[in-house]
This record gives sequence, C-alpha cells and structure tokens, in this order.
Amino acid sequence: MGEMKPVAQQLSDRFGVVESLNKGLTIDEQLQELMECVAICTKVKPIIVGFSWGAWLSIFFAAQYPDLLSKLILIGCGPLEEKYAQVIHETRIKRLNAKQHKEFFSLLSEMEKNSLVDRNAAFEKLGSLVSLSDSYDPVEGAEEDIELHPEVYFSVWNEASELRENGQLLDSFNRISCPVVAIHGDYDPHPSEGIRVPLKQSPCNSQFELLKNCGHKPWIEKQAGENFYQTLNNHLS
Repeated sequence: MGEMKPVAQQLSDRFGVVESLNKGLTIDEQLQELMECVAICTKVKPIIVGFSWGAWLSIFFAAQYPDLLSKLILIGCGPLEEKYAQVIHETRIKRLNAKQHKEFFSLLSEMEKNSLVDRNAAFEKLGSLVSLSDSYDPVEGAEEDIELHPEVYFSVWNEASELRENGQLLDSFNRISCPVVAIHGDYDPHPSEGIRVPLKQSPCNSQFELLKNCGHKPWIEKQAGENFYQTLNNHLS
C-alpha cells in the first residue's frame, strides 16, 4: 500500500487526487473502496489511473460502472489473457543471478507455510527480488515507503488470476466504453503485447504509450521518469 504515493503527490500540483489504498480482501471489497473514492468527485467525471493490479481493478470498475468515468489510464498493466502470462516469470528469473535465483524459489516455498510472521518476512524479501528484476535503472531508495500486506495479495490474487484464466478479465475490458490509455515500460517483464493487442481489438477509443528504458514502475526510473510524468500529464489534461 502507498505504492503510488509519489505519483499522487506529483499530480496534486495540477489536479485533485484521491489515492485508493485497496485494503479489501476480495475484488468486490476493493471495488467498493474505489467507488468511495470516485464518489468524492461530484462536479466532474474522474479519470482513474491504475497501476499493475490496480489497472485490473480499474478495468473491472469501468466495466461495471460505465457512466462514472471520463477516462481510464493503465500503467504497467498485466496481460489480460493467460497466453501472455507465462513469459513474466521466465523473464524475471533470467534477470537474476544464480544466488538470487535460488533465493527466489526458496522464498516462494517459505510463503506456503502457515506462519504469518514467516510469510511477511519472505514476502518482503521476495518483493525486493521482484523489484530488482522489474526495474531498468531505478532511483535508489525510491520504494522505501511501501507498506506490504501479503494477506491482501494472496487473497485477491487467487481470485484475480482465475478471472484471467476463464476470460472474464478480457470480457470486462471489452465492455469498457470510456477512452483507455495504456502506459507501459519496454523493460517491464509483463509483455506489452498482453495489453497492446487487446487495446487494438477493443471497441473503445484507445491509445498505447511505450516508454523506453523503463521497467514496471515508470516513476522510479532515472531515464524514463520525466517522460512518464509528461506522458501522464498530457493524457490527464
């Protein structure tokens, strides 16, 4: 939680911003949290900016409430179809050295244990390895304020992954009626085709922006951060 705090702070110089922290243990609970944020906007239809899992959550929201949003901006969106998902894990592993590779699988095994304390520690270490593989040239200390909640991740991800496997995620995406913009890093292990292809096939007004020398989180990247904020501001204006 708080992963997009730097983005919210940056945008708040020009726009009114509400950051949804997504604490719910189910997708429906997180959709309700997002609705509470959207309901604050009483004079204009808001734009939702969703990152990673938040991009998927935004898709479900836009499909369920088509008249509430003026635009949807998806950052680092995971692939919407299962056929594109296999490469994510493979790409991450290739970017780790032998020691990190061994630790990665050891931590995955630890998280299967029942001890929440052990799981929390393993989740934090695993997150550091994932961040290492997902980033191209990150600013040092850029993710120090992130609050980890593995119980939320495991609960929601089990539900979300099934919706991608059975096609409901893609179906929700194809029911979106507002304009959609996808911003994606060229170094992101989530393959850009996983969002770019559905965008092309979608009936909505859509745009795809590929950022060079950029990993999964554009705002922490030294070489892409400025371009990211410029691109994002252009689509918010």
